[in-house]
Amino acid sequence: MREILLASQIEEASVDSQKSHELQRMLSEYELIIDSAKQAIARPVDYQEQKRYYSGNKKMRTLKNQFIILPSGEDIVDIWVRMLGKTSDINLFRVTQNKFADSQRLIGDKAYIWR
Repeated sequence: MREILLASQIEEASVDSQKSHELQRMLSEYELIIDSAKQAIARPVDYQEQKRYYSGNKKMRTLKNQFIILPSGEDIVDIWVRMLGKTSDINLFRVTQNKFADSQRLIGDKAYIWR
């Protein structure tokens, strides 16, 4: 499926350190929008596997996807998919924040209070 989906800007630039640096410089001019969404999945047969995917606030088994986009919504800057549903938004961001400059401005809901 990866072949038919468009790559995020960060994914495209990751193959070349110069492109990556230039992208970070360009992105620093924007206040990026960050959010996540949960995706319900079928209940795994194995009980331990069920526990891994269980999201207490949704009362179901889920996967979590995180999206970081340009303010206009015209392009996907970064995307993380298929994380465990019980992963909090801020912990999911902490895994990905090293892709961005420390000075990068982001806007998100209250789940993304990090700086």
